[in-house]
Amino acid sequence: MTGCNSSKGAAPSEEITSVEADSGNALADSIQTILDDKEYYPDITSIEVTSDYTLFTITLESDVMNTYESMLVMSFYTAGNEQQIAAGVSPQDAKTTVRYINGSTNEIISETDSSTMITE
Repeated sequence: MTGCNSSKGAAPSEEITSVEADSGNALADSIQTILDDKEYYPDITSIEVTSDYTLFTITLESDVMNTYESMLVMSFYTAGNEQQIAAGVSPQDAKTTVRYINGSTNEIISETDSSTMITE
């Protein structure tokens, strides 16, 4: 895994902690990049993530999202599921929900979860 600094002699739980920390830091950096990029993500005012990475809440200035903002759902499904698996959740039980909220009204615009992207 890119960015993983675990040593060969590390215990499995130490390796998982290292992977989680590296991935979590990369995710935090990615979220900040999105928040700073007003060209592609002009209406996003905040992105909140639960500590177990099961819920990403994206707050928009209004109830309309552009194409780039709407496509973030796939990235967050992947990132959330990867974080959960690194924490020991089985791949079939990992489930990430992405919720878009209108910041003006606090109404939920859209809420979907990663189980919708699983195909067999």
